[in-house]
Amino acid sequence: MYNPAGGDDTEFVEVANISSTEMVHLTGVRFSRGIQFTFPEGLWLAPGQSVVVVKSRAAFVAAYPGVLETLIAGEFERGTSLANGGEALVLLAADGSTLREVTYDDAAPWPTGADGDGASIELKTPLENPDPNLAGSWQIDKTPGGSPGILERTPVDGFTGNPHADLDGDGLQALLEYATGRSDDSSDIGSMPFETAIQSLEVNGETAQYFTYTFVRNNTRQDVTMRVEMSRDLAVWSSSSEEVVLHTENIGNVHDQVVYRSSKSISDASGAAYFRLAAELKLP
Repeated sequence: MYNPAGGDDTEFVEVANISSTEMVHLTGVRFSRGIQFTFPEGLWLAPGQSVVVVKSRAAFVAAYPGVLETLIAGEFERGTSLANGGEALVLLAADGSTLREVTYDDAAPWPTGADGDGASIELKTPLENPDPNLAGSWQIDKTPGGSPGILERTPVDGFTGNPHADLDGDGLQALLEYATGRSDDSSDIGSMPFETAIQSLEVNGETAQYFTYTFVRNNTRQDVTMRVEMSRDLAVWSSSSEEVVLHTENIGNVHDQVVYRSSKSISDASGAAYFRLAAELKLP
């Protein structure tokens, strides 16, 4: 969003993870031209998830009251802003290599309605990874002022087949592959949609170490529910809040990143913790 109606304070740039399977680590990734900004430590994007970098957090929140503040990665740095007449934007990886470079313009054939008329420009088909330097890849967002956090998504008709099948032999049943946005036709060995860890978390004002379980959920798969269970001995499993609780949900456009944690800190409980993820079809 450049040259917004009413002043430059509501400018924003949206960055999205267009992968359907991989989480993206943004720590150290930075804008080096056009605007200046370095993404904060520990920021991950789940598949289909996006964040925005804004000129002014306060102005953005006031202009987009329906957008969660967790969508905001930070503010433009060093007094930079988007050029109203067009310019080059360069996004660098943590190692300094170029991730993306795009030069936009306010003159045709680029969409001109975004130049001071209150509209933003967006990629027509972002999930197809179009060339961002082609004017034809862009369009005026149909929502006045833009629709930060919303990407084009493909509807899903529903699960079909044997939910217990494992055609690709990767150990994930077909229904779980479906629920996490994977395919039972392609093995996910080496790139599973979940991970376990020990993390230092602040809970009720106190910081301690907890066992955590993070997984990716495809939010277009409305015919399936997912459940995290925990065990201390691999014999008795429970999804009760006395054992495992939801810690955070980062809601994306297609995929959500969900983090569960042990209800008790490591110091308050003894022994190991094991997690598993269950998926069930909803009753019609």
